[in-house]
Parts: sequence; C-alpha cells; structure tokens
Amino acid sequence: MPCVIFPEYRDSLKSVKYPFTDTATLESTDGSLTLPKEVFCDANLYIPGAVAPLYIQKINITNALKTITVSDYSKKYIATGEIKPLEDSIELFDNRNRSVGILVASSDLTYFTSVPTGEYEFTYKSTPFVPRCITSLVDTGITSIGTETEALTGDIWLVGKQGIILRYVDDTIRVDIVGEPLFKYEDPNFTPPTFVQTINGVEADEYGDFKITVLDPKDILRVENSANGITIYAAGV
Repeated sequence: MPCVIFPEYRDSLKSVKYPFTDTATLESTDGSLTLPKEVFCDANLYIPGAVAPLYIQKINITNALKTITVSDYSKKYIATGEIKPLEDSIELFDNRNRSVGILVASSDLTYFTSVPTGEYEFTYKSTPFVPRCITSLVDTGITSIGTETEALTGDIWLVGKQGIILRYVDDTIRVDIVGEPLFKYEDPNFTPPTFVQTINGVEADEYGDFKITVLDPKDILRVENSANGITIYAAGV
C-alpha cells in the first residue's frame, strides 16, 4: 500500500476539483463515465510543444491493461501512462518514451478496477488541468538524444574523443567529426600490421619499409600481380 505523505494537503483538496479546473465536468463525451473529483489530488505536466489547455483525452480499460492519455487542445502532443491500481501515481511518457509528467492519486488507483472495460473519450472542456500543473516547453531544436528505436533518458554524458570534437557555442552543443586515422595507436596492445614479410629473403627495415630501386637508370621498375602474389622486376628499355 502506498505511503501517503502530507495528508493535510490532500484533505484540503477533497472539496475542490484540483488538479482540474473548477469548471471541469469530468464527464466522458458519451456520458458513460464521470471521474470522481477525489481520484487525483495533484499533477505535473511538461510535454514539449504542448500548449494549454491540457486535459485527459482518453481512458482505455481492458482486462490486461489500463491506460490514460493526456493531450493538448490540438491533440498533436500527447502523453500516455499505465494505470496500476495499487500505485499512487501515474507516470506519463510521450511517443519518444520520454517522461513528460505525473498524475498523483489521492490514495491509490483502485477506483479504476471498478470501471467497466471500454474506451472513454473526454473533451478539453470536461477534464482540463489548472495552469499551475502545466510547465510549457517549446518543441524546437534538439529535444532528445536516442537510437533509431528509442530516446535516451536520465543523465547523458557526451564525450568527444578519437576525432570527435564537442564545443559549447552560443548555448548550443556543436559536434565536429574530423576523423582520427591513428586512433588505434592509443591501444597499447595494438600492433601495426605488416603485410609483406620478406622479398627474396630480405626483411624490411625497423619501420617495416622496403626500399626498392633500380641500378641502371635505363631500367623501368614494374609491379605486377602473379599467381604467387606480387612480382617486382626491372624491365629494360
């Protein structure tokens, strides 16, 4: 059972509809469900791009899963959370799996176990949240960092190395990828590859190099592929 803190705060809100506005009807569009004003006692919503009014747009009840959806007036910016009857809050996530809000229950969420299965729609006039519960975030520029399938959440460290340069310029993070062809040499266990070991029994110098020259300036040095590898010879003119 969740531990309720600040009971005096919760008791003071029993007679009002907070976190909804006083004009909220809390009734679904078809009239089949009316949320008791005691179900929620607080909320904090910070959906990037969403513009007030924010409201409960939909409650979906099935035998396997119960969810609640919060939206703004345009229905473009939405957040969804799972209703877990024994919990005392609902964490909301947007379509990029970012945490964008929380709904706090007065005690727990067992009320939703008595709601018949179905999908209940609401309008922005029936379940609007008060402005105090809404933090406006502009949805411009880079709003998240992630993989192809999901956004990263929590603390994220950006580290520039091996040719990746990070700079903080004019309140933005600039990433320059210049490349570092010698980055493998930072590994103490790395050994530069040597492809040609010997030529006619002659080994390379200490740097792994072979110096191939012709004695007669009239000769032309040729390098050709052969069945046994590479053939190097001097061809006369």
